Amino acid sequence: MHIFGHIHGGAGEVERDGIRFVNAAFLNERYEPSHPAGKIRVIDI
Repeated sequence: MHIFGHIHGGAGEVERDGIRFVNAAFLNERYEPSHPAGKIRVIDI
């Protein structure tokens, strides 16, 4: 699993080659709240 959040425009999740990538960015490129803050991610490992 790889969790990050700096690339603002790329918020979301994708899985490739068995690795789950989570971009948990909250702001857009203009540093304004843009992506749902209320969406809580639960990760079971």
